[in-house]
Amino acid sequence: MHASAIKKGCYYLIPGLVFAIILAYVGRFGFLYAGADLQFHASRIFEFYQHIKNGNLIPVISTFSANQIGSIVPTMYPSFPVYIGAVLQFIFPPVTAMYVLMWVQLMTQFSIAKWVSKELGLSLTESTMAAFIYTMATPTLSQVIQQWLFGEVWAMSFMPLVLLGLIRLAKTTTDNVVKLDK
Repeated sequence: MHASAIKKGCYYLIPGLVFAIILAYVGRFGFLYAGADLQFHASRIFEFYQHIKNGNLIPVISTFSANQIGSIVPTMYPSFPVYIGAVLQFIFPPVTAMYVLMWVQLMTQFSIAKWVSKELGLSLTESTMAAFIYTMATPTLSQVIQQWLFGEVWAMSFMPLVLLGLIRLAKTTTDNVVKLDK
């Protein structure tokens, strides 16, 4: 393997290990913090897990979770991250699967922020640091671990792409007037 590829891999491996160590430390007793949205989203993940287990890949109503019987929550909320959590339930015990899902969220956010930083002209080291700081910011960790604001964290993962789009959309002219770049 080329030394450059190993170096590039370390720029993902080290943050990934940091995120894993933090989550392992928080989850070392085998329980989840009862965040604001934990019960709701854990119920959604359990619901999708049960549906997939029973062969229903696109559930319309909740039929397995005790407090959501017959509701149309699966239809009304975005489900892609919930599918990830449901699939992880097949691989890991339920609580561990939730922490692995948190790790996937953090790595997704880190990877997107890193790519956007590179697109904005930062070096490999600078883009890694910028992405790491963005991902490790207190609001993000608080929302991931303590509050478990599942949708908000996934939305925050894609905010750097919005920023990049806005930067690419607006171009400054020689007279410092911002105009739309069609």
